[in-house]
Amino acid sequence: MIPAPFILLPLIIALPLAGLLKNGKSVAYVSVGASFISLAMLPFISQGPLQINWFSVGPFQFSLVTNVSTLNYILLFLVLLLSPFIYIYSIGYFKNRVEYKRYYLEMLSFTTAMALFSIAGNFISLFVAWEFLSITSYLLIGFWYRKKSASRAARKALTIVFIGDIALLASIAIIWNAYGTLTFANLISIPKVASLLLLIAIFTKSAQFPFNEWLPDAMEGPVPVSAYLHSTTMVKAGVFIAILLFPLFARSNVLSYFTIFGITTASIATLNALKETHIKRILAYSTVQELGLMLSAIGIGAIGAALYFFFAQAFYKALLFFSSGIIIEANENENINSIYGLKRNRLIYISTLFGVLALAGFIPFDGFFSSVSISSSFSSNLVAYTIISLISIGTSFFIFRWLFAVSKDTKNKNIILSYITQPKSMVFTTAFLSILLLLASIVFFYFGSLGYMLSLRYEEAVIETILVALGFAISYMVYVKEKIVVSNRFLESLVYNSRLFNILYEWSAKFVYFISDGAGMLDLYINDMFDWLGHATILIGNFARKIENGDISFYALIIVLSFIAMSALVLFA
Repeated sequence: MIPAPFILLPLIIALPLAGLLKNGKSVAYVSVGASFISLAMLPFISQGPLQINWFSVGPFQFSLVTNVSTLNYILLFLVLLLSPFIYIYSIGYFKNRVEYKRYYLEMLSFTTAMALFSIAGNFISLFVAWEFLSITSYLLIGFWYRKKSASRAARKALTIVFIGDIALLASIAIIWNAYGTLTFANLISIPKVASLLLLIAIFTKSAQFPFNEWLPDAMEGPVPVSAYLHSTTMVKAGVFIAILLFPLFARSNVLSYFTIFGITTASIATLNALKETHIKRILAYSTVQELGLMLSAIGIGAIGAALYFFFAQAFYKALLFFSSGIIIEANENENINSIYGLKRNRLIYISTLFGVLALAGFIPFDGFFSSVSISSSFSSNLVAYTIISLISIGTSFFIFRWLFAVSKDTKNKNIILSYITQPKSMVFTTAFLSILLLLASIVFFYFGSLGYMLSLRYEEAVIETILVALGFAISYMVYVKEKIVVSNRFLESLVYNSRLFNILYEWSAKFVYFISDGAGMLDLYINDMFDWLGHATILIGNFARKIENGDISFYALIIVLSFIAMSALVLFA
């Protein structure tokens, strides 16, 4: 068996090799090869913990600890399974081969960081991977840094995630001070303050309210980055930690925060997706919604339901982003109201349809089982169950609205030709992902029918089917038959609140800049004061140097004058 850290070696070796290569295609092939080798090594990695001593401070030894449990293996499997598809898709996506080297170096670093995060066994390993995820995601979101919108989105993501980084570091310090260990297996409980700080870290990384708006803005990055980010990597990190440390959160009595903030986030994201017209931002809001539902399920202890959703969401979300990349390339437009002709490429249309059916929650796709598992977890709470049921209707409505919009027919020869001549690497990876989605759905159907990890009752499945069908019917009547007229202005005023969050973010940023400017001015004045004191000391020193001239008669004069002054002071006082 292979020790778990060795699975990172192909990716780490590929980094300098890709940096040395000059040919863009060679860099891509090396990256694809490294990802396949790491995936091939996955069945042979050893289970259990592994400790690597890093450094010591006095009697304290700090180590990097890795661990491979079932949960670690699931996340590592998703990361390594989808990374070759992302890399192959990217070969056709990037038309400028000059960008290959920078892109693949950043993606390899991103994959390595996420793989290390997947097998983290203590807070030190987790924090190292966590920080590399923040840095590499910043680089990838702002990949086209010459676009102001991309640079702004990358800074926004880094700023918000940095809040979580500070919270994570503070929680680590508290845990170390309290227990003297940072290994997950050695922790029975953690202080409530540390738990709350960990919540902040999880909420920032997984784009939960009130940190939810950075993820839709991150759509300024390339399509393969969005597919990777939303399916298996950074946004899943928060949910992973919530499941991994679930016993510690339970003992700290903070699980209710997961439910409250998760349902709030899911509701906000669903409302925004109803009105959004940017093809990738709609999918981004659906990811925010899904993350909120996962965390809300964790909050009530439905770990099986959260894990089902965690696994199922990866396949159809990557597929839909791949499809959106092809649609954008064919139309040279990202607004669904100005996009046409998806049906002109039958293979991509059918693949996209599978992804839409899975996201909406149609039986027998895996999204159906994950949706039912989440909703059934809240069956004893009428308020939460009602909200989640409305979210199911809204999800079906907005994703079919998305599909109907991009499937409008067109006679534009350029668009038709573009659909037909899309790069094979993009088309085949999208089609292959649809096959993976079907295989995952078969597995879910098998386990769902046996009741493995959750029990699906007949009535719950029927209710979910009705809700999803209702959302489809409303969307069809509004956007295809046009028998129901909905005012865009009314919808926008009612549900679209992303502008509000962006305004709040801008105000917060301006406040921080104001504080920073004030601190800078204060620092400048303090620095000037020390400069003035230094100059005054030099002047006094120069004057004293002139007095100490070695002339005895001058010294005698000073003594006499001092004696006269002291005598006068005594007499007149």
